[in-house]
Amino acid sequence: MDTALAEALSPVLRDLESSGSVIPEVRDDQWSGVEEATAMLRGPDGSGQIEVSHPLSAVVRDGRAVWTCPAAGDPVSEIGQLGRPQG
Repeated sequence: MDTALAEALSPVLRDLESSGSVIPEVRDDQWSGVEEATAMLRGPDGSGQIEVSHPLSAVVRDGRAVWTCPAAGDPVSEIGQLGRPQG
């Protein structure tokens, strides 16, 4: 897998693990017609969609990537730090 893509996925996968979510299988699949490095995230049943009961949105706030509540817009955690003790 492309090194930059693996590094970008690492904090997201860590947050999924910390939150007790299903950890997807990451397949090094190049999408047709796309020049950038790509991968496919697959669930345990092989599907390409993962459902999360409490979805979060990734945004940039004050120069940092954070997870936010999509309904209220409140920050939840920095990406890569979900479920870790604060401080």
